[in-house]
Amino acid sequence: MNYYSPVTPHTIENSEGLLTNLLEKIKREEAAKEDIVCDTRNLGIATRPVEYGDSVGDSERRTMLVLDETGAPTQLIPISRYAHDQLAQKVGIDVRTLRRLQSDYTAQHDNLLKAIFDQEPKRVLLRTMLWDDDVEVLANRHSRRHLRAILSDKFKTFDNVDLLDAVSKTVQNSDAKWKIQKCLHNDRRLVLQFKSETITGEGANVGDLMAHGLNISNSEVGCGSVVVSDVYWTLACLNGMQGMNKSRSAHLTSSRADAETYAILSQKAKDLDNAALKAKLADWVKEIAKPESFERTCRLMREAASQTVVDQLGAVQELGNILRLSKPETKSVLDGLMSTIQQPGYVGEPVSKATLANAVTNAANHAEADKVENWQKLGGQVLNLPNNQWQAVATAEAMAA
Repeated sequence: MNYYSPVTPHTIENSEGLLTNLLEKIKREEAAKEDIVCDTRNLGIATRPVEYGDSVGDSERRTMLVLDETGAPTQLIPISRYAHDQLAQKVGIDVRTLRRLQSDYTAQHDNLLKAIFDQEPKRVLLRTMLWDDDVEVLANRHSRRHLRAILSDKFKTFDNVDLLDAVSKTVQNSDAKWKIQKCLHNDRRLVLQFKSETITGEGANVGDLMAHGLNISNSEVGCGSVVVSDVYWTLACLNGMQGMNKSRSAHLTSSRADAETYAILSQKAKDLDNAALKAKLADWVKEIAKPESFERTCRLMREAASQTVVDQLGAVQELGNILRLSKPETKSVLDGLMSTIQQPGYVGEPVSKATLANAVTNAANHAEADKVENWQKLGGQVLNLPNNQWQAVATAEAMAA
């Protein structure tokens, strides 16, 4: 398999070596992966105290998946926290309930899952990987593996290495001169965000400098789709706001008929299917790199600057309601607003829709890594609020605490 073309440091890499280190890690992970398709009737569950294996997260118990297929040695595969939560959803049990059973009622936890495996049999895809500190030790492939996801056998695998192979050359050769700005890479998702060195302009007000950006994300474990979208960076504080221009491709095919078809495809046919997706993603990267996309957003920001609010605290409270934010999240937007009105282009200007969009994306600078992309999406949502919702925000007055 072609992983991806070499990095061109002067056009993509940043001074911290962020992308180079990431690519090396993804290469190592690719060698450490193993997928297993099996019947749930060949699976069991064994939960033990942590001294039987390494701890994951803050759990005091380690749950092992017992794979016992005819003609093969029995395998004990530790289940990651994410895969355990995923298992709860797959068998129709509330995640918090299954966690409590795992911690306090171990035998019932194991017996219940085994009963569901046996009485509601399904074909499943087990995505496993060596522990990070053992990725070079491939001789004993199961003693140090863990289950990172349990998925339908119809799950269309399109891994991080496939994504990078699809877009790397297009990104490197783009006239936008993309440079890596941010990345997230954990056991659930990969998110890469780039900033253009050539496509820049003024946003809401004089002095509000912006740069065009590119967002690429993927999940190998069913935690989201393959996405290529645009991002807009406010250069004063490097807030990122995701635009509406995006390509989204779900891993699991959209209809049962398509899923059944995918399940019976030969490996050659699946490779061709992935090749088509790669070509589509490369074309989307080219489309997003066009200056016209950035210019449309700059116009939207300038238009939004003229849409002012009556009361800034009331506007934030109403925006929190519309975006369905928690009280702490709404407080983060208020903090973002206080930061935004001190930035070039916003100092001394009325609070507007553009100010609030920037305030929302500012919250991403202080959020957990997994939540950054969601804050960026919310910023784009603010900029594109329907008129009735915006009027509710614009005319809202602060409510007493």
